[in-house]
Order: sequence, then C-alpha cells, then structure tokens
Amino acid sequence: MDEQKRILITGASGFIGGFLVKEALQRGYNVWAGIRPNSSREYLKDERIRFIHLRYEDKAALTAQLREFVAESGAWHYVVHNAGITKTLCTNDFYKVNAHYTQTFIEALAESGCRPQKFLLMSSLSSYGAVDEISFRPIRTDDEQRPDSIYGKSKLQAERLVKAQTFFPYIIFCPTGVYGPGDKDYLMEIKSIQSGRISFFVLRAYMGRAIRIT
Repeated sequence: MDEQKRILITGASGFIGGFLVKEALQRGYNVWAGIRPNSSREYLKDERIRFIHLRYEDKAALTAQLREFVAESGAWHYVVHNAGITKTLCTNDFYKVNAHYTQTFIEALAESGCRPQKFLLMSSLSSYGAVDEISFRPIRTDDEQRPDSIYGKSKLQAERLVKAQTFFPYIIFCPTGVYGPGDKDYLMEIKSIQSGRISFFVLRAYMGRAIRIT
C-alpha cells in the first residue's frame, strides 16, 4: 500500500477509535486522530500519530481550518467519521452530535476542498431497531430501519445525511455492540452481573437498547 495515503479518524480517543488508529498505522497510513483538547490519549501514544481538533460546532471555522489543512498537507484520502456519543443526560445532544455535526463536517469537507476519496460513517445497528428475537433472522441492508431509541434515531439521521450528499463516495458501517480490551461500558455491566447487582438487563451502552441476558 502507498505509505503516503492519508487518513483521518475522528473520535479517535474512544474505545473503537483507538483500535481504528492502531489498525491504520499497521497498514502504513499517515494517520490523523481527531480528538478534543481534553480527550484522553491513553491509547494514542504512538509517535506517528498526528492530532487535530475539529470544530464541528462552528461550520465557518471548521471550513477555514480544513482549507488551511489542505494547503499545508493536502486532503485526506480517507475519512473515518467515528466521532459521536452513545449516552448523554440531554437527549437533544444525540441529534446535535451524531447528526448535525455530521452534516456540518460533510459540508465543510466539500467547501474547503478537503474532499476524501472515500468517507466512512461509523453508524450503529441501533439505526435498524430491535432484532427479530423469535426467528433471530440476521438483519439485512434492505430491511426497514425502525430505530427504537433516540440514539438509534440520531444515527439513522446521520446515515440519511451521508446518503443525501453528492460530494464524495461513502460507506456506512453499522456494528452491533463492541467490546474487548480497553472497553469500560460493557466491562462495568459484566462486573455488575457477576456481583449480582444486575441480573436481567445490560444497559444500553453501544447498542442503545437493552439486551436480555439468558
């Protein structure tokens, strides 16, 4: 693979984002990690990582920032938009961060000349809603999307925004709940189940809905 390929991974300080950065480095990409100034860099200590704080809340400032980045480094070949929230005390924040910021980012990339060759949106299986718990038929991409949580609805809105744009090719990835080394949400629930404090449901965590434990 061309070692000069540039990739931006937003939400890089999170559990999934950290693994995406690690994989991109292993594949030889020049990696930019999109994180907030106060975000943890516990899993982002590789000296090859470049960091950038993207101002999603201000489209004009974000567009100017990206235009300056293109002048200095060239556009990213690939953008993995993994930034988002899975839990919040204010439900409107789901739509602001997961959907509105996605739209702002897409438009800023296009207007600044920072159009990637491929844009990957990290969505969620929650955008499809509840699975068939009788037949357990796997979800298909042509199934009707009927999210049953505000989180899922916000991710579906982000998907629709990506599909509606015509600036660059895209891929939408909808993972189910993800856990492994470094995860804290599922680990907390597993420990609670083991201790007997929770015996029936795992909280919504990444999937945005309760999962029955049998």
